[in-house]
Amino acid sequence: MEWQRLGDILTRQFAVPATAIDQALQDQAASGLRIGEQLLAQGNVQEEDLAQALALQSGLEYVHNPELQPSALEVLELVPIGYAKQYHLIPLEKTAHKIVLAVTDPYDHRPLNDLTSLTGCRISLCLVSARSLLQTIHRGYEELAGGAQEAIEDIDQSSDIDLVGGLEPADLIDASDEAPVIRFVNSMLTKAYKERASDIHIEPFEHDLVIRYRIDGILYEVLRPPHRAQASIVSRLKIMANLDIAEKRLPQDGRLGVRIAGKEVDVRVSTLPTAFGERVVLRLLDKSGGPSSLSRIGIDRTILPRFEAMIRKSHGIVLVTGPTGAGKTSTLYSALSQINSSEKNIITV
Repeated sequence: MEWQRLGDILTRQFAVPATAIDQALQDQAASGLRIGEQLLAQGNVQEEDLAQALALQSGLEYVHNPELQPSALEVLELVPIGYAKQYHLIPLEKTAHKIVLAVTDPYDHRPLNDLTSLTGCRISLCLVSARSLLQTIHRGYEELAGGAQEAIEDIDQSSDIDLVGGLEPADLIDASDEAPVIRFVNSMLTKAYKERASDIHIEPFEHDLVIRYRIDGILYEVLRPPHRAQASIVSRLKIMANLDIAEKRLPQDGRLGVRIAGKEVDVRVSTLPTAFGERVVLRLLDKSGGPSSLSRIGIDRTILPRFEAMIRKSHGIVLVTGPTGAGKTSTLYSALSQINSSEKNIITV
């Protein structure tokens, strides 16, 4: 097959302007980036288009939605998550003599030699986008580490009540704490984020401890940890939120920040004493997205111009009501971001 330059493929197949290619080539010397990375940095190509172009150039298969086969977990046990992220790779499948490996750079052969030596298998490559790769890495290692249910089983079998370790992991999925309660709390938060839950309710009863997620306004029961772990789970959350673990007779409010699958998540923590122990509600807010514009959050087009005019007035009150998860905070922050400027002083209470 005749060798094709990446810039030519992007121009011919993906409508990237030739002027953008020329500009990226000029900027390469100063940035030290490859041509594809430079085009991404300049916003002149999409990740998926770049991955498909690299697949065409290298003659490899492009996989749009990579799926992990159960056999791949055997390889994941040998490859640390930091290594997978550093070299941008994830094994998708393993047979007796071959490993199918998803990568974003088909020309980086360093990890291929490592994996060949480590497993004794032949490596077969396929191309994926950077975004798909990261999502698959998080999904695979979360499955490998075991979820909240496995942590529950460990709590049942262990008397370990270590609550302090790993207070500030870089990413909850990367956390390697062995204490069952810590792993349970990390898994509970990760699972809630992945399922797009807005709230986590930890509810003690006389003989049971029930954990429910609020998803699209409806509460679903998802976990039943052993009742004896209730105090440890609540104490762990209090430590993370800088609350007083000794105070169990008064309500407390706090907040904590965690990173889940590379995204910054703000968690508001509220505790309330009940007859059977403290009840905890966690509100999850994804900070990485930032406020949306008013035109994108679903306000009716006939109402939007009037609302935009109202928020620009010099005085007045806007009352926003609705049930949990309806979008009250999103609406208000979108309005504030629309009127925010260097001439205004904005304070929220």
